[in-house]
Amino acid sequence: MALTLTILFTAKISLATSVVLMPFETLVARSDTVVHGIVRFLDKKQPLAEDDTYRTIVQLEVIEGIKGLGPNEKILEIPVPGGYLDDGRRLQVIGMPQFRVGDEVVLLLQAMAYGYAPIGFAQGVFYVDRKSQAPQAKRLIGGGHYIQNKKLLTAKIAPENNLPRLLEQLRTLTRRYPTRQVTP
Repeated sequence: MALTLTILFTAKISLATSVVLMPFETLVARSDTVVHGIVRFLDKKQPLAEDDTYRTIVQLEVIEGIKGLGPNEKILEIPVPGGYLDDGRRLQVIGMPQFRVGDEVVLLLQAMAYGYAPIGFAQGVFYVDRKSQAPQAKRLIGGGHYIQNKKLLTAKIAPENNLPRLLEQLRTLTRRYPTRQVTP
């Protein structure tokens, strides 16, 4: 019976990712690139990468490069860990954001060996909702566990931000942190 409980307990733990919850300013300071754009294409069946992981390539049409992009960069490809096997099974990294074609997003990205990745897993992704009169930006940070002040939190949806206000905050902070700051 003890072995069964150990296996069940281990299986439950393996379904979550623990990430340190970072303040907004820290996310911006540690970002290499900040961009507002629209997901135009997803390649979910990428072959096994050099480091033995599957990735979904998210092709983003850039509306505004706020930090770290040249003025002529209009398309950005982001290899997000996770994808689909040839038999249709899905490989998902719990806590990583999921994207759909047509999503309007604001991304805070860090440079990795394989390309860009959202900083702090889903903490660096804001989904734009234009259903209300004033467009809102929402962070969906569910699926993982976030650590704040040495306490474990299970977060679902972060507070909404008015999109124009969020973009202005990002522009202001990226002037303060024009290059990546590891320890702000």
